[in-house]
This record gives sequence, C-alpha cells and structure tokens, in this order.
Amino acid sequence: MQHLRPISKLDYVDISLYKKRNIFLFESIDAESATDLIKEMLALDAEEKSLIRMFIHSPGGYMSDGFAILDTMDGLRSPVHTIIVGECCSMATFIALNGTKRFITKNSYWMGHEMHQWLQDYYTKLKDRFHYEEDVWAKLMKMYRENTKLTKEDMEKIRNGELWLNAEQCVQKGIVDKILK
Repeated sequence: MQHLRPISKLDYVDISLYKKRNIFLFESIDAESATDLIKEMLALDAEEKSLIRMFIHSPGGYMSDGFAILDTMDGLRSPVHTIIVGECCSMATFIALNGTKRFITKNSYWMGHEMHQWLQDYYTKLKDRFHYEEDVWAKLMKMYRENTKLTKEDMEKIRNGELWLNAEQCVQKGIVDKILK
C-alpha cells in the first residue's frame, strides 16, 4: 500500500498558484519537466479557455522535449503569456517566444546560443547528427526571424557563440513585449 505524505505549506502555495492558472518552468528542459508542464497546460486548458501564465527561469535543455512543449502550447485554446524571471537560455528562449504575450522582469537575462557547440570536435563522427541539427537549427532561426527584431549580427552571435540580452535589450529586440516592474 502506498503511503500518502502530508501536504506541506509549499504544496498549498503551489495549489493556490495553479488555481490562479500560473505554471512554472524553473528547471532544465528534459522529459520529466516537459511532461509535468504539458500535463499542467492540458489540465488548465481542459478546465476553461482563459489565460495561463507561464513563468520561465530555465537554462534550457533538450530540443525534443522543448518542441513537445511548443507543440502543446500551439494546440491549446487558452492563451499562454510567458514571463521570464531570472534567466532564460537556450531551448527555453523558444518557449518564451511562443507566448501569446511575452514579458520579462527587470533583472532578468535572456541568452541564445549555437546549439551543437559541444560537438564541434566530433564533426566527422557525427555528420548525420549535424544534418539533423542543421534542419532543427533552420526551424529555430525561422522562429527568431518571425518573432523578434534580432539583427543579422545578433543571429550570427547566436549561431557562433552566445548572445546575452538584459531586460531592456529584450524589449528593443522584440523578444518580449514588456518589462514587468
């Protein structure tokens, strides 16, 4: 028989925030975190078609798990506003971009980077993997072009290293719509 643990004070806070349609991506994006987030979005969307607020503080993570989140967001009837708090890096940047309205807090940072940087020394061994990643990279860059005001130089920085932006720069570059104060 499974033993039920008592509900802690934190659980009450989590339940209260969930009832107010607030969800959180506050970790690396992997199968477990994507599954949890997708379940929350689907449950909220099934309850009613009204605003869901997704708070993001994530270093990014696996592309396939991030795409699962993006595809779920696209299939919802409820609008999802994304709010960057802290940092938003790598795959998390695309999730933040996918919000119907996008926000950032004043002390937060956004960072886009080239996705297979750690594989550079193994190109000959991983040629097929690079072909796949180039296809994915083209999709991701298209999202940047369609949803932001990033310049060609910004895109090159992302492609060949890292592009870090503060809250004000994120508004200027069209990554978010507004800074929350």
